Amino acid sequence: MPSMATMKIYGTAGRAKRALWAAEEAGVQVETVEIPLRPGEGIYPDGPESAKAEFIEKINPFGAIPVLQDGDMMLRESMAINMYLAKKGGGMFAPQTLEEDAQCQQWSLWCVSACEQAALAIMFASVAGEESPPEHVASLTKALSGLDAALVSAGSGFLVGERFTVADLNVASVLNWAKRGNFDISQFDAVSAWLDACTSRATAKL
Repeated sequence: MPSMATMKIYGTAGRAKRALWAAEEAGVQVETVEIPLRPGEGIYPDGPESAKAEFIEKINPFGAIPVLQDGDMMLRESMAINMYLAKKGGGMFAPQTLEEDAQCQQWSLWCVSACEQAALAIMFASVAGEESPPEHVASLTKALSGLDAALVSAGSGFLVGERFTVADLNVASVLNWAKRGNFDISQFDAVSAWLDACTSRATAKL
């Protein structure tokens, strides 16, 4: 069983931000461990190779952040970390039934497969002062058309269970990258209103 000691989250930038946001929403106390990161270059881009080697050996063999440590357990992949944190904290942020659990996982997996690559490409292009790649704009436009329809159909302003849950956080954390890259979210009324509501929460780490 995981210990009752304070959990640690390795990393505070990039995808680690969504884990820190989830911890706060879940009411779970975590200790943060700073891991130097430069977008597009991975961890410890300018640091000693020994530091990166130690991280890979002891924390994550894939060399990526975030990593959640709970006792002897090391959990990688931000979406899995967020699902764990939600359930660890309990409360209404977490899925309350098996059906809600499946829906939260569905939306989290969907946004990784359908949105994340395009959202990142659009954001990085904007940072570089370049035009957004047309293929990624087209891909994200198609995905958000479906999300908009789903939000309209739900009628609650949320993805699961008529309240803000880990599903909303996970998807919003990805789509905010596209918004930062000046992708026109406003063309999707329901998505735009929902994303603004999610990212304006006092707990949001973006």
